[in-house]
Amino acid sequence: MITTKIHGKTYDLTNFNHPGGITPLHLINKNDGTVLFESYHPVSNRKKLQQILSKYEVENNYTINEQQIYDFSDSNKHLFIDEIKKEVNIYFYNLAKQNNCSLIESTKMTFSRKCEIVGLFIFFIFSLIKFINNSLYGLFLMPFSYFLLTVNTYHDISHCAFLTNKTIENLLYPLFYSFQSPYTWLDAHIHIHHNYTNINRLTRLKLYEKNNYVIEYNKTGLFGGNKSLFEYFHNNYILLTIIYICAMLLSLKIMFYNNLIKYGIFRALIFTIIPNILLVLLYIIIDTPSHRHIDSLKYNKNYYIHQVITAYNYNTNSTIIRLLSGGVNCQIEHHLFPSVNSCHLPNIAKIVKKSCLKYNITYNESNNLFKLLYEINNPLITILLSIIVVCGTLLICLGYYM
Repeated sequence: MITTKIHGKTYDLTNFNHPGGITPLHLINKNDGTVLFESYHPVSNRKKLQQILSKYEVENNYTINEQQIYDFSDSNKHLFIDEIKKEVNIYFYNLAKQNNCSLIESTKMTFSRKCEIVGLFIFFIFSLIKFINNSLYGLFLMPFSYFLLTVNTYHDISHCAFLTNKTIENLLYPLFYSFQSPYTWLDAHIHIHHNYTNINRLTRLKLYEKNNYVIEYNKTGLFGGNKSLFEYFHNNYILLTIIYICAMLLSLKIMFYNNLIKYGIFRALIFTIIPNILLVLLYIIIDTPSHRHIDSLKYNKNYYIHQVITAYNYNTNSTIIRLLSGGVNCQIEHHLFPSVNSCHLPNIAKIVKKSCLKYNITYNESNNLFKLLYEINNPLITILLSIIVVCGTLLICLGYYM
């Protein structure tokens, strides 16, 4: 049974065929789903949504605590919110008309974006071959190309912003990510981070602590997070876990075991440590500016304004930075419209920035990523860079590269 509260009303969504798939329903099961609902329906027809929801309304469930973080009472009346919703809706309406597709399809990948993904995949295969053949170029190119491929696919996939076909998205979902368990990501990123950005962790977890972080399901590290989400994936647990473990073992074989047999322990360690540290370093570089600048450590009772002032954009007009960051350089727009593919965000940024200036709402932005990183001063970046330089230098100086 899937029950939730949205704007104070209780709904039984057990038999609801949700167009965005069943995963979001399990994220809000036995919790207040107002924030996630608002997050993924910013430009949807409200009358139509209410008509659909009214079919599933049930008697008030007092065991589900209503969220107290945001005030949605005036959200639809606020001029800023009303304006960006209308302008973004017009943008996608024109795009749908131009491409002869539905409004929802227009928010997903464009043809040029699909070409970019194919290009990144080819680049990864090329660098992987170099890496397997023990090329020094491959040592650095492989993790870099893998990062580009995953950051440009997984993030959009996890936000249902990749394709309209949810079956294909669900199949791709566990395959494009190795930084942590995909199911932990759903709860920690999609639910907690996006809904309660920069709000004290203990405060936001109180809203659904009864159903969150079930320790007995998280002992392996492969699974974690929301109990309802775990129960939903339970039928596919063995298959998905096998896929996940096989992917990890294959990575270990390519990076460590092959080099151990041919060249010894030192070479094996270097070819394992550098790629993994480089992956973490790249992730920190593109993630650090998003919400950690002092100017974005704020709070607003209005959910939409809160999403704007707690995010930080950088180099929004740069195609290269968009590819390097997977589109999170337009963090403000991503938080306002998470189900929109990242390829559209630079255009939406122009709309949002214009409205922010008009209504005197802080719009955090920088045209210099490196200056932004310097201002935030994350010590992990310096540490990881130092480790990579030391390992690379040892590899060359000690003659282990042939």
